[in-house]
Parts: sequence; C-alpha cells; structure tokens
Amino acid sequence: MITGCVDVEESSPIISSCAAKLSKNCGDEVKQSVLGLQGSVPTDKCCRQLVRLGKTCHDAFAQLLVSREPASKKSSILENSKTIWGECVEKMASNHRTMKIGE
Repeated sequence: MITGCVDVEESSPIISSCAAKLSKNCGDEVKQSVLGLQGSVPTDKCCRQLVRLGKTCHDAFAQLLVSREPASKKSSILENSKTIWGECVEKMASNHRTMKIGE
C-alpha cells in the first residue's frame, strides 16, 4: 500500500500503523512540506490529522524520508519537519482557543 508519505510495504510496523490513519492527500501535503517542495505548512485539515497521529508518527515519517533522500538534504528535512510539527500544533491550539472563546 502506498500512502502520500510512504510506501507502507517497505516500512516498519509503526510507519504502517501511522500511515493507515493519514489520508493520502494529507500524506502528500505533509511529505511535500517536509521535503521543502511546498512553501507552506499543511492545511488545517491535514495539520489536525498529523497532530492527532502524534509526534512519534510524525518523527517516524521524517526519519523515513531522511533515509530516502541524499545525505546533503538531511538537516533541512529534519528542520522542516520540526517547523511543520510546531506550526501544526500551534494552528490546532489557536483553533481550539478561538472555538472556546467563540462558544
């Protein structure tokens, strides 16, 4: 099975489990962002899916992507991954605060 982030058959059990919970479109968005091919953070919908998966899944995806890219890209991929995680968490926290205030 291939999701947006990874070829699941070639992955560890944790990757397979995580990938099964992420839609293909969101997997593509996250992958593009982590690889620096998309200039922005994933959409709110995809950030929500990513944050629900948790940091362990996000980090596992990032490590898999690093393992498949040239060594020269490792630091930028890891930095992008860290940035995307932080921005998605902040987006979700901000949306949550806004909903509580508006209730």
